[in-house]
Amino acid sequence: MSINPEIFKAYDIRGSYPKQINEETAFLVGVALAKRLKGTIIVGHDVRVSSPRLYEALFHGLLHVQNTSRKQLNFIPVGLISTPMLYFLTTHFKASGGVVITASHNPKEDNGIKMVAKSNQVIPPADILADIQKLKPIPASDRFSGPLPTIDTKPLYRAYAQYLASYLSLARPLTVVFDCSNGAVSAVLPQFLKALPKTSRLKTILINAEPDGDFPAHGPNPLLPGSMDELKKTVKEYHADLGIIFDGDGDRILFVDNAGNELPSGATLTLLARNTKGKLIIDVRSKGFLVQEYASAAKREIIDSEVGHRFIKEKMKSHRAEFGGEASGHYYFKEFFGVDGDLFPAIMMLNSVSRLEQGAHQWLKSLPQYHHSGELNFKLKDAKAQRAVLKRVEQSYKKTATKLMKLDGVRLEFPNWWANVRTSNTEPLVRLNVEADSDKLLKEKVKELTKLIKG
Repeated sequence: MSINPEIFKAYDIRGSYPKQINEETAFLVGVALAKRLKGTIIVGHDVRVSSPRLYEALFHGLLHVQNTSRKQLNFIPVGLISTPMLYFLTTHFKASGGVVITASHNPKEDNGIKMVAKSNQVIPPADILADIQKLKPIPASDRFSGPLPTIDTKPLYRAYAQYLASYLSLARPLTVVFDCSNGAVSAVLPQFLKALPKTSRLKTILINAEPDGDFPAHGPNPLLPGSMDELKKTVKEYHADLGIIFDGDGDRILFVDNAGNELPSGATLTLLARNTKGKLIIDVRSKGFLVQEYASAAKREIIDSEVGHRFIKEKMKSHRAEFGGEASGHYYFKEFFGVDGDLFPAIMMLNSVSRLEQGAHQWLKSLPQYHHSGELNFKLKDAKAQRAVLKRVEQSYKKTATKLMKLDGVRLEFPNWWANVRTSNTEPLVRLNVEADSDKLLKEKVKELTKLIKG
């Protein structure tokens, strides 16, 4: 059994197809999952060209275990699905787990596998790899190779759409442009719109809304330069109140205001948080001035988190928080099972924007203006060099910083600027985020920290 251990990442399995991840990988993951789980398992895939082939291979692994053991397994084969819809169905059916073939926002040549257990708890890929390495060889003649089970998926889509539609509550009519990026949300969004009552007060314009694994419009990652250009143009053309764009599997979402400008992460977090109460779970690279000022005014406590959805989800559960967020476009609501959603955050944003006394752009302009570097990446030789960078940063600012935190890398806080320097969990990179109350100060601090990082 030949399998590449490097594709088993911290939260999912991901690599280039077919060089790193292929049908053999998917089959063995299916076998390992079926041996680990029991009862009902939700199975789906995204729009990538290679996804149906990997879906079939993984399903053959699941069925192999069912046919060669006494385990009582019930599979719900959904086919094309967004990752958040998988989370919904896992909860809806009280399933023991779910699995979706997807590489999320990775380039179209890649593919991967996301796996969850009961209550949408991430199944660590390292555990699946260990299970696979313990398997005895399975000859091709012994493997299941029959037709896959199929079901009518319309009721599943309808149930998801109706659940989402129940949360839309607009205070005034809105026009919104949805950019589905030709990804999995292309299959979900039309069902949601059908489920809305005629009194919803929502007018929609859809672009790139045909599922297409070649991602012809702009690729599956909305964070890449140029990916939001068409959305911004369409928002201005239709004088829309908001633009919304999703990544390939739907769990990353970004927004454009009514002037056709990308809504900064601090403003996004603030508007989304207004739909909830209590504590906020925010990662250390996303806790900017705007969200801190909102939390202070609303008398809400911010709980700092490491970067990564596993940490956000764990802290939301342990602190019984209603909302958590990351600057990368992942937003978590207790009402959506504490996981990152596709249309659920979109609905929460629509609700908030409809309650503004002015447009989102005008609202943002009325707030204090801050300047952000975006996430800057620096490639280093190895983990030792990464650790040396963090040590240099800590030593340079420990006596002058108002607050220095080492929860995830080093976070520095000063009255008029802050920065987070952290290492990547998967690559020899150091990542830098800086925010300041003036462009001049921002450039000064980015230059200062860049010099420290490069040594």
